[in-house]
Amino acid sequence: MAPEPTNAARRIRRRLDKLLAHADRTADKPAQLREIRIACRRLEAFSRLAAGGDRLRAHLRLIRRDSGDLRDISIVGARLRQLVPSRWPAIKPVLQTASKHRTRRFRKRAKTLRKGTIRRVDDLLTTLQAQRASSLRARARSAARAAERAVRRILAEPLDDAAFHALRRRVKCWRFALEVESCIAPSSREIRRRITRLQDLQRRMGEVCDVLATRDFIEQLLPAAGSAAAALRAAAAQLSQPPRLRARSVRSLQRLLTTPLIKPAAAHA
Repeated sequence: MAPEPTNAARRIRRRLDKLLAHADRTADKPAQLREIRIACRRLEAFSRLAAGGDRLRAHLRLIRRDSGDLRDISIVGARLRQLVPSRWPAIKPVLQTASKHRTRRFRKRAKTLRKGTIRRVDDLLTTLQAQRASSLRARARSAARAAERAVRRILAEPLDDAAFHALRRRVKCWRFALEVESCIAPSSREIRRRITRLQDLQRRMGEVCDVLATRDFIEQLLPAAGSAAAALRAAAAQLSQPPRLRARSVRSLQRLLTTPLIKPAAAHA
């Protein structure tokens, strides 16, 4: 088995290559923008292994924010065309105006993405190569435990819309932190199962969050919507969350948190 720093470096390089490959294209498709955001999150998770990784994380968050804002336009547009097809001609110009602004902002960010990201990732790799394997394992475990505690804290409070959205973000951070831990240190079968279950939970929670995000986006558009305001309000009135999906996601997450990483039978083997 390769040493832990080598495994981490190989994974980081792959994430970086994927991020740059997608950013170099004309990023106007939701699937492509989604891949950019995933690559950023995975690089952010690896950056927590180094004491100076906060600069890289801040850089990646800006990329993630701008690509996410542009992706939201496509998702909202598709949903509105489906909900109110007869009013789509009135809504389309409003979305096009918002899309032009967000596209310009993202492309401006993409122009500096390659140089800035490569430099910061190289700094991260240099730092990781200088660390002991035992130190990397400790940092990876600490980051995963911190992500789990964040999920528990949110679940302990009443879940309004904003809290549910924050919970999904914490679930993603937990999943990616566990992926890093499994890369750095030998992982149990239960950790691999937990990663798979978190991925499924993230997808289901995303269906709820897409509805919430569409509502919020419509509210942002209304002040400048003009004659399209009535059509947007009609679309907002038809939005509904998938039945029981929100409560089912929370129950699944609570069960996951009570599942031990090492089962008693395996612990004494």
